[in-house]
Amino acid sequence: MYAIGLYGAKSSPLNTLWSTVWGPPFFSQTTARDRFKQKGVNLTVDDQLLPSKARCPFTQYIPSKPDKFLIKFWLLVSVDSKYVLNGFPYTAADSERPADQSVHEYVAMQLTQPSLGKGRNVTTSSYFCIVKLCERLKSQSRSLVGTLRRDRVEMPPTAKLEKQNLDSTILYRKDKDIF
Repeated sequence: MYAIGLYGAKSSPLNTLWSTVWGPPFFSQTTARDRFKQKGVNLTVDDQLLPSKARCPFTQYIPSKPDKFLIKFWLLVSVDSKYVLNGFPYTAADSERPADQSVHEYVAMQLTQPSLGKGRNVTTSSYFCIVKLCERLKSQSRSLVGTLRRDRVEMPPTAKLEKQNLDSTILYRKDKDIF
């Protein structure tokens, strides 16, 4: 992705980068053009902590980690090709986020914006899995797969009280189109 930016692929077609006559050999030697263009149907949204010694306002101090100073990045990754398709750093104070949107919902919607209306499946950790996000993605021809935490507001009261074995699964249904 960095090399494509350096070669100015936005001003020229992607196919020319893989050309045996005009393209630099780097692209054809590292990945197939068709595999790169596919970008995958299945996407995953998660965070990545990277160690940093930079002095910036969004560096986090986490004493329980081996590297104490970290920068958190939100990433959208193609499950099929393993390429990072979108991402941005977590800055704690996000002035662009609407007041009625949770951080989970805002981050997931921002990351998946390029896949709008393409019928992609988004897999998330339990941090992002909320019913409101699921409903928004469904309205935009996308689906969400993830584990809903027991402490979420959307969980039925009976689910919060019941203790299950680790190998058991219980399906709770709110709406035939959501769960």
